[in-house]
Amino acid sequence: MSNTKYKFNPDSLSFDKIRLGVKAILLRSLAYLIGSIIIAVVLNFLFGLFFDSPREKALKQEIEQRKAAEKERNQRLQERIKAEQQVNQLMKQKHQMELDLINRELATSSIFISQKNKIIGLIRKDINRMVRNDKTITKDEMTRVLKTIDENVKFDNDWYRIKAHFEKIYPGVFDRLRKQHPVLTPNDHKLAALLRMNLNTKEISHILKITAPSTEISRIRLRKKLGLGKNVNLTQFICEI
Repeated sequence: MSNTKYKFNPDSLSFDKIRLGVKAILLRSLAYLIGSIIIAVVLNFLFGLFFDSPREKALKQEIEQRKAAEKERNQRLQERIKAEQQVNQLMKQKHQMELDLINRELATSSIFISQKNKIIGLIRKDINRMVRNDKTITKDEMTRVLKTIDENVKFDNDWYRIKAHFEKIYPGVFDRLRKQHPVLTPNDHKLAALLRMNLNTKEISHILKITAPSTEISRIRLRKKLGLGKNVNLTQFICEI
């Protein structure tokens, strides 16, 4: 369709072609230009909406690279944490092995003391029988021997060795006993330590150089001082202190 415009001329009763001036041409050209700019802006917006520009592509690529680097750092961090955990686990195992070794040494030492006292007790019994039978050896000599045996059977010297081992395995137990139960005596502490070592009544009796019934009486007294009910296990209670 032609864009030529006409104007009706009443004098000639005909249509004359309208000739546009410079201003009208400029305005029309300006309108075309503005329209073209608007179309270009819209097309550019639509293109940017559905397609990435080189700058956006570079930015996305940079972001992906940063994500990959961060992922790699996190992976290395997790591996380092895992390695540290393994080292800590090995250290714990080593520490546990050392404690087990000390515990075995303590148990061996306690059994040795128990057996030693038991053997000395048997020797003393035999010597007493010899004295009663009035053998060739004099009573004065045997009395001196018995006195020497009695002195070596005393528990106090052995107790310090047991206590030193005990405090390595169960540090602070005696302090907690004194703080929580100030009425306990040193002998109560000894009995509590031997119970904590899971020694039975016979072993405790040999170490303390008392009879089994006396050991049971000491256990009963210790229960009362600790205020334990009948349903509470004494050894378990001491283990939890």
